[in-house]
Amino acid sequence: MSDQEPGAATGTRDKDYDLIWFVEASLSNALRMQTYIDDAERDGDGEGLCQLNWAASQG
Repeated sequence: MSDQEPGAATGTRDKDYDLIWFVEASLSNALRMQTYIDDAERDGDGEGLCQLNWAASQG
């Protein structure tokens, strides 16, 4: 499977695909960030937790 977005071969972009891809990527990144925060809390990593919470608040 190619990592190339649809429309690259034809030159016609699919706006619905682009929107769905953006939302999915954003949600995936938010879940990943929460996993990192949970790991830092579990491991007692105060510095990492502070940095992760700061990064999460920037969005």
